[in-house]
Amino acid sequence: MQQFATNVACRYLVYTLMVSQANWFCHTLALHQGHDFTLNDVQPGSSAGPLDTNDLCGSIVTEGWYFGFDAGHISSCVRRGHQAQNDAEMKRQNIEWSKHRSLIDSNGAIQLATNWLALSGAKVSELQSNYTMSVTQRFFYPMYQPTNGVRPMKNDAILLPIFQVEWRGQYTRKGRVYHRGPVAKVIVSGMTKELWECDMFSERLVSAPLIGIKDLSAVLSVKDSDFLKYDGVALSNFVAKYGAFGAK
Repeated sequence: MQQFATNVACRYLVYTLMVSQANWFCHTLALHQGHDFTLNDVQPGSSAGPLDTNDLCGSIVTEGWYFGFDAGHISSCVRRGHQAQNDAEMKRQNIEWSKHRSLIDSNGAIQLATNWLALSGAKVSELQSNYTMSVTQRFFYPMYQPTNGVRPMKNDAILLPIFQVEWRGQYTRKGRVYHRGPVAKVIVSGMTKELWECDMFSERLVSAPLIGIKDLSAVLSVKDSDFLKYDGVALSNFVAKYGAFGAK
C-alpha cells in the first residue's frame, strides 16, 4: 500500500535521498546549478510520496530546477524559467527566442539528447532498438489568429532554436502499468546547447541504481517529538541506516 511521508523523519529521509540524487544528476550531466543542492534549497511545491519500500516517488522544486521522482529514479528534470504562464508571456518569449541563431541542427539536438540520456543511466541502446525516435523544432506564428478564427492570420511560421527529441512506443511503468506514447523526451536549447527538460517515463529503461527506503514501517514509526531531538550525528546515522542511495 502506497502512502505519503506523514511524519518528520520520513519527510527528512525522502527529501535527503532526492536531493542527493538530484546533485548526482546535475554533476553527471554537467548541468549548471550554482551550488550543490541542500535541504535548504527545497521550496514549497515539493512533495514526499506516495511511496513504499521499493517505490519512492516525490518531487523537489528549487529556485532554478524541478526534479520529479518515480519508482526511485529521476523521471523528470526541468530547468525552470522558460515555461510561459499565459499567452502574452508565450508571445514575448517566442519573439525573443526568434532573434537567436541556433548553434545546432536536428542532428546536433539528437546527439546532445542521446549523450545526456546515456550519462543519466538510460538504456540508450534499448531505446534506439525498440522505440521510434523523432525530433521536432519549435515554431510560432507571429501573426496571431483572429478571436473567432481557427487558423493563423498568415502562414508565416518562424522556427525557434528549441528542439524536442523523443522516443515513442509501448512501455511499462512499475512493471505492471502499460502505456503507449513517449517513453523518453529531451528538450534542448539551441541558443546555448543546454538541457531544458529530460523525462524518462519507465524505470525499466534506467540502469542507474534507484533510491529507496530500507524499512518504511520503521521510519514511519519514529515520533516527531523524538526525531526533532536528533543532532547532526544522529541524523547522519538515521539516513545511513534507512536510506538506499542510488547513483552517486
